[in-house]
Amino acid sequence: MFFQTENASFKTAFTLEKSVAGLTEIYMNYDLFYDEGFKFVVSSPEGLLDYTITYENDKNYLSFALTD
Repeated sequence: MFFQTENASFKTAFTLEKSVAGLTEIYMNYDLFYDEGFKFVVSSPEGLLDYTITYENDKNYLSFALTD
């Protein structure tokens, strides 16, 4: 993981384990860094991924799950 405080950019890499059910969550300090919005990009060596993003009760947690 890498977070740049000067411009609030965050990068991470992970290995997707398709047999694990559930959401992936990323913590974002919305009020401190992203109150004007953000851009979320997911890439894969295999190409584009189909995913859904949800906010539960706390906009500081970005949750996403693959749909296929």
